[in-house]
Amino acid sequence: MMEDFPASPFFPEQGWRDNLPCILIFASCHGRTLLDYFSMQPAFRSKYNIMRLETGPIRIREHRGADMMNRPAMKLAFKSADILLTNNMGPRHLSHSLNRVIPMLRSDCRIITWTAPNFSAFWPISEGYCGAIAVLEALDRGKSVNQICQDFEQAQFDPLFNLRWRIEMGRISDRDNTHDVKLGDFIQRNFRTHKLFMGASHPSFLPMAHMGAQIIRMLGHECDSEEQVLAYDYNIGTMAGEPETGYEFKHYGFTYPMRHLTTSVGGLERYIGMIHSAAQFWTTGGYCTIPPD
Repeated sequence: MMEDFPASPFFPEQGWRDNLPCILIFASCHGRTLLDYFSMQPAFRSKYNIMRLETGPIRIREHRGADMMNRPAMKLAFKSADILLTNNMGPRHLSHSLNRVIPMLRSDCRIITWTAPNFSAFWPISEGYCGAIAVLEALDRGKSVNQICQDFEQAQFDPLFNLRWRIEMGRISDRDNTHDVKLGDFIQRNFRTHKLFMGASHPSFLPMAHMGAQIIRMLGHECDSEEQVLAYDYNIGTMAGEPETGYEFKHYGFTYPMRHLTTSVGGLERYIGMIHSAAQFWTTGGYCTIPPD
């Protein structure tokens, strides 16, 4: 099996235990953090075999011409699932498409979908259309790229947080409408006082713990309350993301502790590069396209 798909663990971390139902997590890198949360719930873990398939490596291999879904190990993994945890992504996300996966499951497999935690509004500049809007607005006001960079270094750059917040919350709300486990309300209740995202596509531990707790509840087991979820260290099992900046506090009014205490504007070189990249995109005819997901 590992030769078929070397980048993902097919086997449960605790080894396969007969006569236990199998949970299969089929998701992008967020699934790693969800698995981390389940690993911290021994009573829950004792009742299931839990496996994880990561969509990124599948997609990379498919782009290279590999027919991943017809691999024997892949078929066996899906057929073994009593419960599938996944994102209900649309057909343009071939590796993520729920419709693509359903025919590979047993008819009695229970499917629980959870909202993909992508959210770019918490950084002054980020990848994608929403994160680049503030650069476009500054250019439209007649600012040069050098002036925008200087404003950023002096913490005078307007990241248009209120606008970008509304756009991203709208996208989250749209995703929530097609998922069993939702995220939007949790973000709105807690984003000012808790570190919920490490980057535009990388949540902290807390959103994944929130969704993990809801999944445990849906499966009929006792689960963490929201207060208990928020008490976890947000750095548990997290992956690298956008560097934090003082903008989270100066412009957004957040009160959660900073990770990078040595500077008020972290990752300056990276952000300056992103400003130049965004300006290049807008000044050479780039258009804003809103992804359907």
